[in-house]
Amino acid sequence: MLDILIEVFTGITPDKILSYEDELRVSIEQCIYCLYNHPSKRTKAKHLEDHNTEPLPLEWSHAVQVFDYFKPTSMPEYDSYKTSTVSAELENFLCRVSALIPQSYSSC
Repeated sequence: MLDILIEVFTGITPDKILSYEDELRVSIEQCIYCLYNHPSKRTKAKHLEDHNTEPLPLEWSHAVQVFDYFKPTSMPEYDSYKTSTVSAELENFLCRVSALIPQSYSSC
């Protein structure tokens, strides 16, 4: 389901996404929360429901899609506005993703 939601979200043209954007974002974030326990502190994302599911281990095959969804659209700078910064929760998640990068992708 997550694959389909992300595919739909990234494939919709900008003029059509506006009417569905909120519902798609909530659905994608709910899937990611249930599957991978991100964000781990649900209090910051009040729209997420805790279904008492056991999170799955994040694997590289799915990590790329999840990374693409959460990555910032532009790299935050030191003095960026708070809304365009990377939260500690997202930083921890991105560290989890970076630990999954296969050695074959390493430039060293």
